[in-house]
Amino acid sequence: MIIFGTGQYFKSRKVIQYGLCPACNRQTKMRSYNSMPFFHVYFVPLIPIGGRKRLHKVCASCSNGTEFDPGQFDAIIEGLMERSADAVVALKNGESTFTNDPEDGPIDCVGFLHHVADWLYSAGDSEFCDGIIAQLADPQCRFAQAMLLAALSEIKGKNGETMSHYWEASQAKKESFAPHQLMGQLLGGMKRYKESIDAYTQAINLAPAEFHYDLRLAMADILVAGKMHKEASANFDWLIAKNPELVRSKEFMKYVNKSKKKAEV
Repeated sequence: MIIFGTGQYFKSRKVIQYGLCPACNRQTKMRSYNSMPFFHVYFVPLIPIGGRKRLHKVCASCSNGTEFDPGQFDAIIEGLMERSADAVVALKNGESTFTNDPEDGPIDCVGFLHHVADWLYSAGDSEFCDGIIAQLADPQCRFAQAMLLAALSEIKGKNGETMSHYWEASQAKKESFAPHQLMGQLLGGMKRYKESIDAYTQAINLAPAEFHYDLRLAMADILVAGKMHKEASANFDWLIAKNPELVRSKEFMKYVNKSKKKAEV
């Protein structure tokens, strides 16, 4: 039997990181690398079938990822590096947002730098991330520094350190719901469902009303996975009351009814 097919070969700039896959919603390992697709026979690359690409955060669980032209990817990284300086300056000046383009409106500094850390680490620029954290050593930047330390610890798969840093962030800015939301997300991925729900509940208690729907939607899967079906049923009722269009989704309602049936047992 002749074994043949296609695959990615001649990989370079390889990076491994951990996090929540946006495609399968699992806390998992992800790989980023430059490579070229080839037709192979017995796994020996013979014929190139495309140009060199940057594969970004390919999930180990579902194999989904994002494909970029290497030049395009490097331009994105360069742009994030440049804009990160504006966010750091704003934080050191005691501001929580910065403006890159007046038409786009203010950008949350911590949320943006959290995003930057994820992209830069995937590009192999972890030293630049460390440099950002070092610049946030001022007392007024304690919350931002703790959030970025948590982000990098999670990316490296150090969940214990991640939880400690998110807790530190929650104490540095007690009115912020973000650390609790991210703790809930991580704990859910670790299958520590009760602790995850406690964290999400705290996030809901602190968050403005406009964020409650998204937080409860994220909590729905964790309640079901944790077999807290009565709580899940009540949560689904709240979601449907807020967004009646959900009942039009056959897949969603099948999921809801299955959980409600288990809640009645």
